[in-house]
Amino acid sequence: MKPWHSSDRALFGLYGLWIAIGLVAGTLHIDDQVVAGWPLPPFLIAFVDLCLRFGDPILIALAAINTHSVLVRFWGRSAARRWLLSLVAITAVIETAGTLTGLPFGHYAYTENFGPRLSLLFIATLVILCVVAALNARDEWTVRDWLGWAAICAVIKIVTLLVGFFFHRFTHVNTAGIFFPVLPLAIPLAWYVLIGNALVLWRSLLPGFIVPLEAAAVATLVTGIDWVMEPFAAKLKVYWLWSDPAIPLWNYLSWWVISFLLVIFFAKSPGHQDRFDPRPPVILGTMLALFAITRWTYGV
Repeated sequence: MKPWHSSDRALFGLYGLWIAIGLVAGTLHIDDQVVAGWPLPPFLIAFVDLCLRFGDPILIALAAINTHSVLVRFWGRSAARRWLLSLVAITAVIETAGTLTGLPFGHYAYTENFGPRLSLLFIATLVILCVVAALNARDEWTVRDWLGWAAICAVIKIVTLLVGFFFHRFTHVNTAGIFFPVLPLAIPLAWYVLIGNALVLWRSLLPGFIVPLEAAAVATLVTGIDWVMEPFAAKLKVYWLWSDPAIPLWNYLSWWVISFLLVIFFAKSPGHQDRFDPRPPVILGTMLALFAITRWTYGV
C-alpha cells in the first residue's frame, strides 16, 4: 500500500476545512439573507454567497478527489481509474434516464440549485470518453493525460452549447435536454463518493467476505446514508423535486440494487485490501453529520 503524499494531506485538510464550514453554516442557519446583513465589503458578500450557493457541489468534488486518492493507494492507479470512470459513466446514464422516465427511482426533476448540469449530448460523449479511458491499460496517467481529458470535455461542452443555441434559434425546435443541461455533475460524483468509501471502509473492518455479502453490506450502508440525505437535499436544499410529496420507497430500493450490482461487477477483488485508511470513515461520517445536523436544526 502506497504511503500518503503531501498532496493527499493537503486535499484531506481542505475537505475537512470545507465541511467544517458547512457544519457551522448549517447549524447556525447562515444563508444569503444572513450574509447580506454582515458588515463586509460587497465583493466579500458576493464571494460568501457564491460559496453558500455552490458549497455542497464543491464538497462532493473534494470528497471525490480524496476518494480517488484512497483507491489509488489501495488498488493502484489503473484499477482506481477504471472504477472512477465506470461509476461516473454508469450512474450518469441511470440518473439521466431517471429524470426523463421516472425509472427506476420515481418521478423527479433536478433544479438549478445543485451546481453545473450536463446535457444529454454531453453525457453521451462523457460516457464514451469514460469507456475509452477505462480501457486504457497504462497504469500511470500523467498530469498531461488528465488535463487533456478535461480539455476535451470542456471543448465538447462549449460546442454542444453553441450548437444547441444556434439550432434552436434558426429552427425554433425545442432542444431542451439534448443540448442544454439536465443532470448535475455532482450527482455521479456523489454515487462515486458514497459507494467507494463504503466499500473501502467495509474491507478495512471486515476483509475477506465473499463478494455478494460484501456487496450487500456496502449497498445497505450507502442506502442508509441516502435515507438521511434525501430530505436534506430534496426538501431543505431543493436540489431536486419529487412529483409526490413523499419520497418513494422505490428510490431507496433502487439505490440498494444499483450499489449492489456496481460492487459485484466493477469493484476490484476484495483480496487486495487489508489495511485501514482514516479518510473513508471521516468522509462518510462528516457527510452524514452534515445531513443529520442540518435537518435537525431546521426541523426537516
